[in-house]
Amino acid sequence: LEKERLSATSLIDAMMRDFDPGARRKSRLEDRTDQLIKSLQAHVAAKRRCVLVIDEAHTVPLVTLRTLKRLWDLTEGFKQLLGILIIGQEPLIGTLRTVGMEEVLERCPVIRLKGFRPADVAGYLVHRLRMAGHPKPESVFEESAVKAITDETHLVRRPGEKPSKELTFNKPLLVNCVARTAMELAFEMPGDQDWETALWERHGVGAEWERLGRAFYNLGVDV
Repeated sequence: LEKERLSATSLIDAMMRDFDPGARRKSRLEDRTDQLIKSLQAHVAAKRRCVLVIDEAHTVPLVTLRTLKRLWDLTEGFKQLLGILIIGQEPLIGTLRTVGMEEVLERCPVIRLKGFRPADVAGYLVHRLRMAGHPKPESVFEESAVKAITDETHLVRRPGEKPSKELTFNKPLLVNCVARTAMELAFEMPGDQDWETALWERHGVGAEWERLGRAFYNLGVDV
C-alpha cells in the first residue's frame, strides 16, 4: 500500500485480505468493519494472535494514524483482538506529539533505535548478514573494510549547551547504506583499485551525503 494515501478504508481492506482472504467483502465500510471484527474474534478463539504492522509510518496521513486508536480498542472480553506495531523515522515522534494525537500516544509505547558506538559497527554488520542468511557473516568484511565503513558513518554530537566531552555514534541507516555500497563496489571493481576512495566518491563528498549527515547530526540520538 502507498503509505501517503493510506486511509482507514484501505487499511481495513488490507487486513481483511490477510486475516480472512476467502471472505466476500461488504460494500459499506461499517459492514466491512464488522466483518473484520468477526474475523479477529475467530482468530482469537483459535488462539492465533493478529498484528498490524505499518512500516514507514512517518509518511502515513495523520487522520489514518488516529484511526489506529479505534482498532487498538477492539477487545473480546479482556483479550486484545489486534496488536499494532508502527515503525517510522524520527518525524513520526513529532507526529505522535501533535494536537489531537494524545489518545494514540497514550496507547503507544515508544521505542527509539539508538545509534551505536564505532566499536559496535563490526558486530552489527555480522548480525545483519547472519539475519540475511549468510553462512559465514564474519568473513564478508575485512578489518580494513569495517574501519572504512565506520569512518564513513561516524558522526559527532555535543549534547547540552556546555558539553564536557564529545559523544560519538553511528546510525544504523547510514551503516546499512555504506555497507551496501561497499559490497556493490567490491563486486564491480578490480581488486587493485582504491575502493576506499571510490566508496567516498560513490556516496559523494557532495551535497546529498553531507545533507544526510547533517540531518542525523541535528536530530541527535541518546547514547
